[in-house]
Parts: sequence; C-alpha cells; structure tokens
Amino acid sequence: MQRKPKPSENKSRRVNLRLTEKEYALILQRAEQFGQKDISRYVRKHLFNQKMYVETHDTTGEKFNIAVCTYTQQIRKIGQNYNQITRYLQANWSPEDTKMLLREIEKMTKIILKYTVSLNEIAKKALEYYDRINQQKQ
Repeated sequence: MQRKPKPSENKSRRVNLRLTEKEYALILQRAEQFGQKDISRYVRKHLFNQKMYVETHDTTGEKFNIAVCTYTQQIRKIGQNYNQITRYLQANWSPEDTKMLLREIEKMTKIILKYTVSLNEIAKKALEYYDRINQQKQ
C-alpha cells in the first residue's frame, strides 16, 4: 500500500482544546469508527468538512469462500459414498446389474463434476472481484 504524498503546507500552528473525559472518549470512539488512529487528522477532517470514509471489513468474500469449502467437503463425502456403494454392488449384485447401476452413478458423477467446475470458476472470479475491491479501498 502506497502512502499518500504529504501536503506541501507544514502544520505549524497548534490549537489546545480542553475536553471532558466523556467528550474525549466520544472523539476517540468516532475516530475509531472512521478508521482514524490519528486524532488530530480526524478532528481536522471533521472541522473542515473533508470527506471521511468508514473503514469496514467486507466479509462477503470470506462467507462465499466458506460456502465453497463446505460444498467441496460434501462432494468428497459423496465420492466416499460412491466407493462404498461400488464395493457393496460388486459383492452382492450380479455383474450385469452392477454395470447398469455403476453407469447411472457415473452419469450423476459427471453432472456433479460439471457443476463443481462451474462453481470453482465462479469462486475464483468472486475472490478476484473482492480482492480488487479491497485494493481500491486501500
């Protein structure tokens, strides 16, 4: 993150201000809400009606990432179930019935795989989007 260039004017004048504990706490709280660690900068911006932005942490991308991970875990579990089904069919069914059922399972697996690939592509685009947004905020 690049620093903003300092203005050419040096701040040579000082203003002393007396506040109650409550007033000071309120200024600190409001400065924190705007992501300002420098109280002087916050007060100057507020006094001179400069634009102030609330710094927030967008958790949408994180929630989306968690959802994708959960989906991926569920797909893995489905794969484990397929393996168990295959072993059961081979042990307990005739070869013809087993082949037929395995073909059906294979069709379903291809459909799930197709959606998984699409979801991964969407996830990558979404994360790139949120990265761009976060970079613009900084």
